[in-house]
Amino acid sequence: MDPRVPGLAPLITPPEEFYKVDVTFPAPRIDPARWRLRVDGAVDAPLDLTLPGLLALGTSEIDALLVCVHNPVGGRRMGNGRWTAVPVTAVLDRAGLPDDLAMDPAGGELVARSVDGFTVTMPLSEALDRALVAVGLGGRQLPFGNGFPARLLVPGRYGYAGNVKWLAGLEVRRTLARDGSGVPAYWTTRGWPADGGRVGASSRIDVPRSGARLPVGPTTVAGYAWAPRGGVRRVEVSVDQGPWQQARLANELSPLSWRAWTFDWEATPGAHVLRVRCSGVEADQEERSAAPYPTGPTGVHSVAFRVGPTGRAGRVVGVLAGARQAAAGRLRLAVDSGRAWR
Repeated sequence: MDPRVPGLAPLITPPEEFYKVDVTFPAPRIDPARWRLRVDGAVDAPLDLTLPGLLALGTSEIDALLVCVHNPVGGRRMGNGRWTAVPVTAVLDRAGLPDDLAMDPAGGELVARSVDGFTVTMPLSEALDRALVAVGLGGRQLPFGNGFPARLLVPGRYGYAGNVKWLAGLEVRRTLARDGSGVPAYWTTRGWPADGGRVGASSRIDVPRSGARLPVGPTTVAGYAWAPRGGVRRVEVSVDQGPWQQARLANELSPLSWRAWTFDWEATPGAHVLRVRCSGVEADQEERSAAPYPTGPTGVHSVAFRVGPTGRAGRVVGVLAGARQAAAGRLRLAVDSGRAWR
């Protein structure tokens, strides 16, 4: 599962390195002894779960990737966590779903609320399929900045569309009457697509980095690919705009996680560009050249570097190449971010 290539990010992201994106500053500090999870709406018996009451429903570990919708192609605003969690199905079973929603969850939706007022709305069928109430990360309690004491985690959805930190409530609603009376999600009220949020297939190159200077000879290129929910089917690498060649996939940790890949290459002197692309097991999960925003980045990650004897001039060229690519990426992100905030 882990090819252990120097420079490749850890297979499991350490909790202290997990990215954080908030709409509330400073992050809430919650007393776990006073925390309650309110479960109400279209349920048989609304309830308020304490933290011990939630844990009594049974926890399990799951390896799953969490990606920010603002993560650029090849970016690092993502993390592959080992989560300790209670399935949302266990929570809703405790509260009791009405027979019609239990038999046909397509007629319902789940609204999740944070203590800071942040809300998300998702199809009930998707919540029952894989939504979790996470209480731990990396074998420890959740860090405060990642939602302590509990957060909603929906693998395969971007953070803004299903991953509520400092979770305070879950409400089941019927969606048979589309009269506009539903609970609007935080970002939906700001113009973001109500039906978006799904993480598509994508990949990145960790080794080598842009601007690197490599020695001539056998080189191992490495990175990660992801395509939740079905997992990664194929990763391909192109050298200097040449034909796409199949990379070697490491064993899969989980279809909901990223998957390491490597590619053996005979490095020759000069300037080079490597590109990577992937496709998922599910038929509709394949990287595209378009970049709709803010539904998440798409495209092909590339790195530019040089191969040959190291020297001051070579290092300067490598640094300038890396800086040029980084500046171009930041400019694209700035333009797209402006559209999103508008």
